Order: sequence, then C-alpha cells, then structure tokens
Amino acid sequence: MIVYKCKMCNGNLDMSEPKRLVKCNYCDTFQSVPSFLDESKAEMINRANRYRQNGEFDRATSIYEQILREDATDPEIHWSIVLCKFGVEYVEDPATKRMIPTINRTQSHSILQDSDYQNAIAIAEEDTKQYYMAEADKIDAILKSIWRIAKDSEEYDVFISYKEKGPDGKRTKSSRIAQGFYEALSAAGIKTFFSRVSLASKIGSEFEPYIFSALNSAKVMLVLGTNKDEFNAPWVRNEWSRFRKLTMSDSHKRLIPCVREATIDDLPDELQPYQAQDMNIEGYEQEVLDMVKKLVSELKASVSSLNETDTEKLIKNGGTYILLKDFVTAEMIFKDLCAKEPNDHRVWWGRIRAVTKDLTDTDALKLHNQDLKTWMDFIKKVATPQIYSELAETYTSYLKKISKQSAFEEIENAKKAREQASELIQSLQNELNDQITDHSTSMNELESSYNELDESLNTALADNEYLVHEKCQKDYRSCRVLNASFVFFCFSVVTLAIHLAVPCILGIIVLIAGSIVSSKFDKQSAALQIQIEENEEFIETLKQKLAKAKNELNRAKILITESTDCVKNSIETCNDVMENADRYLTYGSDAISKLLHAIMCSEIGEVMPMDQELFKIREHTFQKVE
Repeated sequence: MIVYKCKMCNGNLDMSEPKRLVKCNYCDTFQSVPSFLDESKAEMINRANRYRQNGEFDRATSIYEQILREDATDPEIHWSIVLCKFGVEYVEDPATKRMIPTINRTQSHSILQDSDYQNAIAIAEEDTKQYYMAEADKIDAILKSIWRIAKDSEEYDVFISYKEKGPDGKRTKSSRIAQGFYEALSAAGIKTFFSRVSLASKIGSEFEPYIFSALNSAKVMLVLGTNKDEFNAPWVRNEWSRFRKLTMSDSHKRLIPCVREATIDDLPDELQPYQAQDMNIEGYEQEVLDMVKKLVSELKASVSSLNETDTEKLIKNGGTYILLKDFVTAEMIFKDLCAKEPNDHRVWWGRIRAVTKDLTDTDALKLHNQDLKTWMDFIKKVATPQIYSELAETYTSYLKKISKQSAFEEIENAKKAREQASELIQSLQNELNDQITDHSTSMNELESSYNELDESLNTALADNEYLVHEKCQKDYRSCRVLNASFVFFCFSVVTLAIHLAVPCILGIIVLIAGSIVSSKFDKQSAALQIQIEENEEFIETLKQKLAKAKNELNRAKILITESTDCVKNSIETCNDVMENADRYLTYGSDAISKLLHAIMCSEIGEVMPMDQELFKIREHTFQKVE
C-alpha cells in the first residue's frame, strides 16, 4: 500500500480515498498530495519531504526535479519545488497550535511570480488550486515582512558561515575559529556577520530577515569547516548556497571556503571551483585576515568608484521595478544601461528578465526570440563561466516551461500539417490530371505538326528525286540524238568523198534535225534544273522547320516531364508529411516537450539530451511542400 507522509509533521496520511486535498490526523492540517503513483515514486516524494523538513532544500529539490523529468503534469511536485526555493518549513504556533509556514530562504522576488508556483496553479484542479493560492498568500505576506525588516537591518562587509554545534551538542572547532576571525576583523573596522554574536538578541523564528540582509550586503563570505559534514550541514549549506547564487549576479562578491583538519577535496562539488584556503598550515589566520581585508577594501573601492546614478543605482532600480511588475519601466532602464555598460552581464540579464516578465511570460520568446538569443550570447561573452552557467541554468528552466506549453501547440500544428498535406494531395492530384490532359493535347498538336512537316519533306524529296531522274533522261536523250546525228553526218561526208551527193545532203539534214531535237531536250533539262534547285531550297526550308519542330517537341517533352515530376514530388512529400505527422503524434506531449526544450537550448549553445529519431520525424512533419 502506498503511504504518503504529512508535509507538516511527517505523520502517515490517510489515503483511503483518492483525493488531492487530505487532512492529517496527527497535526489536524489540510494539505495537498501528489497524484497516485507507484510505491517507488511515493518513497521518492516522502524522502524529498524529509529533506525539506530537515532544511536540506537542495537535496529535496534534486529529487523533485527528477520526478518532474519523468512527469511534469503533477502540480504537487511544482508546489514542493516552490517550498524548497523559499525554504518553507511548517512549525507549530504556540498560541493557536496550528502549523504555520516559516521561510528560511528569502528570495528577492515574490512567490506569486515564481514560475513553478504559476505552473502548479495552471495545472491544478480547482480545490487544490485554491489551497496553493491561499498558502502562497501566507508565504508572500511573510516575505514582505522579511523585506521590510531587512531593509532597515545593518549592512555587513563579511559573512562568516560555520556550524555552531557538533553532534555532541558542544561548540565546534569551526565556531571558535570563526570567533577568532570575527574579533580580528571587527578590530580592523570591518563589519562582520557572526551569528553567535549578530543574532544573539534574536529568537530562531526571527533570524531569517537578518540573515537575508547580511547575505545581500556582505562583500565576502568565509565558509569554515573541519570536516565534510560541516560544509553540508543544512544551515551552513543554506547560507553558502544562497550567497553563491548572489555571486553569480554580483561581480562584487567573493566566496572563500576555508578548511581545517580536512582537505580541499572534502568540499562539496559546488564549492570546488572556488579558491579555498588551507587552515592546516601555520600562520593561516593572518593570511586569511590579510586576504579578507584586501578584498573588502578593493571591492568597496570598486563599488564606490562606480557612477551610482548611471550603473549600480539604475541596476537596483531596474530590479525593483521588476519586483513591482512594472516591466515596461524596467525594460527602459536596462535598455539604456545596455548601451552604456555593454560589458556588464547584469544589464543584459536584467533586460531579459524585463522582457520576459521575470521569466514568466511564455509569449515573450515568440516576440523576442532573436533578441533573447543575442542577449544570452552577450552574457556568455562578458560574464565569467561560472556566472554564465548559473544564468544559463535559470534561462533553460524558463525554456523548459515554454517547451511544455509549446508542446501542445506543436501537437496541434502537427495535426494541421497532416490535414493540409491531405488536402493538398487532392489538389495536386487534380492539378496533375489537368496537366496530363493539357500536355496530351499540346503534344498531339506538336506531333501532328511535326508529322505534317515530315510528310511534306518526304514528298518534296520524292518529287526532287523524280525531277533529277527526268533531267538525267533528257540529258541522256539529248546526248544520244546529237551523237547519232553527228555519226550520220560523218558518214554523209565520207559518201561525198566518193561522189555520192544525195547521202551527203541527207546527212546534213539529219545533223540539223538532230541538233534541233537535242536543243529541245537541253531546254527541257534546263527547265528541270530550275525546278530541282527550287525544290531543293524548299526541301532545305522544310528540313529547318522539321528540326525546329523536333526541338520544340523534345523541349515540350522535357517541360512536361519536369512539370509532372514536380507535382508528383510534391504529392510524395505530402505523403511523407502525413506519415511522419502520424508518427510524431504518437510520442505525446512529454516527449515533444523534451525535444523542443533541447532545440531551444541548442539555440543558445546549451547542449541537452535530444532524441535524434524524434528530431528527424519532426523535420519531416514540418517540411516545406513546394
């Protein structure tokens, strides 16, 4: 049987009925619960809740985020992440005996603006939504109270983070070392936050406003530890992890881990990139003190050298307008700062926050996608790798939220792409049929014209062949007659030699007659020659026309083939779109959301795991049909 633990007192909740709001029988408190999952998921949620109740908010968050990666549709998981972000724990009010929220991780933005809170109320059922909104109002009221107190609190130069008591309940070595640093720094005129002294007059429930103020004002944090467990102690981790985030957006802050009776390798992974101080070596106290004094002096000088009205003050003002949800004014401030201070990553990040309404407006990416990518690229160039890594992580979380919303739009677009492809196929098929009909008529006309020319050419060639034959016959006859007449004439001349006058006269007559006949044949031959020449010119003209008609016919065939092939290719592309759209839709919104998130992240140079097969299917689904 699946068992859920109470978020307030860790007692077992009665889950006999499938409700999203249940009452704890131990602390008499109504609370929201996750959807019914398997036992392994329930155990993960219970473990994360225990971490949160123990103040180990980062560990709890990592488990909740792991669950979200598998299923982002449960509003309770988003709400649980919100509780971790603001370090919310529920404690019993001595007066009313009711469980009330307390905040251990004050943020500079309202819980009502938080992206995970907005996700929770967006997908929650109505009764659960009302519960989240009521709890958020309570937490927001506490936040505003903390901000008011913090505003009037003392400002510090140095914040010393350490574990006050060990497992035996006695004061730790780190506490004594921290006190030595506190006394030396205070003697040197450096305002130092040391909880043992700075919070001595406060009770536990009042600590947070002063810690929040000290973390925000301090220029340097010393994190002291004599073993790995001290660095990971909930309150110590809470302090240095919050200060670490501040260093990402404020270049005038420094975090310095200090180890004693341990090695630098014992530091948590998040502190490994920072230059740590080894307190095992002799004279470490003076070395650390000299370094802190120098850093504080340099950072103060750096801040004071800035034109407060043009840079620092305007950045703060822009942040305040974002907090007040006056994003138009914030955008104007940061836009002006981007022109004046382009090498400061904070102005570009402020502009991103303003345009996206503090990373909550999912429509901003559609309107300013190219600008946002450009500004993230500027941040990457001017910020330190560590700062950019943190900001990129925040921005990719914003993209993740957008991808979840875009997944549903993507599904609708895939359906539309399929419908349009289906409709286009019918239109293209009709176009193809019309083309085939038109091309068939056109080809028949061209082929008919070509055949007529070919037939005319063959006729002309036959006529020319006949004329050439007739001319040859005339030439032959003319030659035969002339030769015969000449032979007879020669014979007549011979007979004259032997005094035969009659044959001679006859020969002359025959010669004259033969000449006349031959001349007639020559004239006919000449006439035939003229006809042959004219016919040959006509034949040459026909050949040219026939060659032109053949070229037109071949060109028409090519154009027809290209035209029909183009339509056929478009039909094939439409079929490919329909087939891949069907496959794309089978993946569902979660898989599509992850793909879109990876694509969006890749556009700013952040590599996320991507389903390459799904990516190719998407490309085919939304390919352009020409």
